[in-house]
Amino acid sequence: MSDTIGRITVPTVINSGQTFPLTTQYPFGFSVERPVIVHRFGTLDTKQEQRYYVGIGPRKLQFKRPNLNWTESRQLKTFWESMQGPWKAFTYNVPNPDGSTTGVLVTFEQAPISFEYLCNAAQVGLNLVEVVDPTQAPTYTVNFTCLRFPSERAVYGAAI
Repeated sequence: MSDTIGRITVPTVINSGQTFPLTTQYPFGFSVERPVIVHRFGTLDTKQEQRYYVGIGPRKLQFKRPNLNWTESRQLKTFWESMQGPWKAFTYNVPNPDGSTTGVLVTFEQAPISFEYLCNAAQVGLNLVEVVDPTQAPTYTVNFTCLRFPSERAVYGAAI
């Protein structure tokens, strides 16, 4: 079942089954953003607001290569085009501090990709966004009933 916004169906990310062809160079890393919902109050000319964190966002992995040769540059461009930019997911081998790698399902963060061409090499830097598997999400059981607010039936004394 896919998500919808009103009558519009949100497309799901398709796993291409391919692996990113290049490896990043040191320094490598990732960032995690925390999505924020902002509620503006109608009084005081909407100058007051309340902010809520709504969980933890996906990891953004940084891929940096200051000196791609022409073959690697064409290989990256061809791979990006085969993924149709950010529309298909692929496996990216994330480097670990001990020198090993861990495969993570990712997509490209932004649609355009740019190369800075030098005399005999190219430079590129881009972010890859982790695709979170909804089946791996934690589940919680709640064994608590809030008695703080009375039911509408008790307040109004009628069947609803």
